[in-house]
Amino acid sequence: MYEPLLFGLLELRGVGSATNTLLQALRSVMLLLLVLDDLKVDIERRLRDGRLLDHFELESVARACSLQLRDLREESDKAPSPQRVINLREAAYMRMRVKPLDEVQPSTKFVRLHYIHKYLMWLANSWLLRHDPATSEYQHLLVAKDIADKLLTARMPDAGKRNTEDQRQGLEPNDLQRLLEVIQPDHPENPWSASARVRNNLLVRWYLRLGLRRAELLGVQVSDINFQACEVLIARRPDDKDDPRVNKPDVKTSDKLLPLEPALAQETHNYIVKVRRSTGNARRHPYLFVAIGTGAPLSLSAVNLVFMQLKRKVPGLPDDLSPHVLRHTWNDSFSELADKEGFSAAEERKMRSRLQGWSPTSETAANYTRRHVKKKAREASLSLQATLSPKGGVQ
Repeated sequence: MYEPLLFGLLELRGVGSATNTLLQALRSVMLLLLVLDDLKVDIERRLRDGRLLDHFELESVARACSLQLRDLREESDKAPSPQRVINLREAAYMRMRVKPLDEVQPSTKFVRLHYIHKYLMWLANSWLLRHDPATSEYQHLLVAKDIADKLLTARMPDAGKRNTEDQRQGLEPNDLQRLLEVIQPDHPENPWSASARVRNNLLVRWYLRLGLRRAELLGVQVSDINFQACEVLIARRPDDKDDPRVNKPDVKTSDKLLPLEPALAQETHNYIVKVRRSTGNARRHPYLFVAIGTGAPLSLSAVNLVFMQLKRKVPGLPDDLSPHVLRHTWNDSFSELADKEGFSAAEERKMRSRLQGWSPTSETAANYTRRHVKKKAREASLSLQATLSPKGGVQ
């Protein structure tokens, strides 16, 4: 489709957006086109006539952004008229006599509406340039664009207003200790094959010690590690031509240079010399972690499998164990260290942002300190209750 392709090339790829960003954006545009197809809307004809979308059509788009895409497709197949799209969830409830269709997270709805809004504004602007400003079509489209802009912006949820009790947190101390024990290559409960144990042990400890995102570690090249200085460069290499993986791991933040614990650096060097070097075609590419057997760069799905095997085969580990949970665990540990060393709030924020690759003014750190904040709040509450308790015992 010409317009979505041009949108992706000019508005997204043209400004250096990562592959995953393009995927999110174009899937959002796909959702919009599914709804417009159900509504029998010819968007090109509308724009040519100086129109965009009517109010009820914009409402239909906003409501559809709350639905699972598979449910939207199923319901759209059954919807014989635009009215059924408007009342999609209500119609499904009445027909199936079950609870309403599951809704996506507010953050997902926000992303969808954000890119749909961006696409419609870009589409309207491109047609405004084709119309003569003196014509009624130009004036009508200008008004329609403004209405769509305000309505879609107003329908975007605040992705931060969610149930914070159920949001992802770091590992509990007992779970962390259990994890560190079973990943040892000689542990009797180690879930991996003998050939994968050294690599997977190192992989998990890199995630835990450095707080890296899943994709960041898979982008590390052997040459990024300075073994003498015990440092590693986490570099952003969008569309790396040396990377043969179809789903390339993208580094979301700017480059960062991180210190490596000497023992971890030594174990990494041993892995390169004793394991990686003798694995398949590993010498033909620069990436640190490789697939057992073939030696190809380790894929995102292979990392998922490593953690899935841990959860399935080792009793007592949490169901949500993942590289991202280890990233939260790193942040919990950093918070404990900051308290112990007496860092000021400003110092802690700057250091955390530096080590995690965020902007110094970023508010992202709040997403990774939930367990520590909850613990400190609990301690403060108990201390306050003890202060306010009547002397001499319970009454």
